[in-house]
Amino acid sequence: MNLIEQISGQLGVDSDKAEGATGAVLNFAKENLGGVDFQSIIAKIPGAEGMMDKAPSAEDEGDGGGGLLGSLGGMAQSLTGSLGGLAGLTAVFAKLGLGPDAISKVVETINSYVGENKVTELLGGFLGGGQE
Repeated sequence: MNLIEQISGQLGVDSDKAEGATGAVLNFAKENLGGVDFQSIIAKIPGAEGMMDKAPSAEDEGDGGGGLLGSLGGMAQSLTGSLGGLAGLTAVFAKLGLGPDAISKVVETINSYVGENKVTELLGGFLGGGQE
C-alpha cells in the first residue's frame, strides 16, 4: 500500500485530500527541517514534490478572507517560528476539511512509511510529544 492510500484510509478521505494533507506536512517539514534531513524524507516518498505543489497555501484566502487574521498569522509566524508555521499548517488542513487532529495522523503515517521520526521530532513539542 502506498503512502497516499495509507493516509486516505487513516483519515477516511479521498486521495486528493490525502495528497493535499501530505503535501502540507511536507511543506512544513521543508521550511523547518535542515536540507539534508528533509531530502532524506522526500527521497523515500515517490511523487513528494507533486504532493507539495498540490497542497493549498495558508495564505490563499480568496476574496478578502485573509485580512486581519492573515496579518495576525504572519505576525505569529515571525514571532514564534515553528509555532506560527503550525498555525499555518492547521489552516491548510482546515481548507481541506480536516481538523488539527489529522496532522498527527498524517505525521505518524509519513514517519512509519519512511522509517524515520524527523517529522515527529519537529512537531513533537506542538503535538503533545513525539512518540518513538
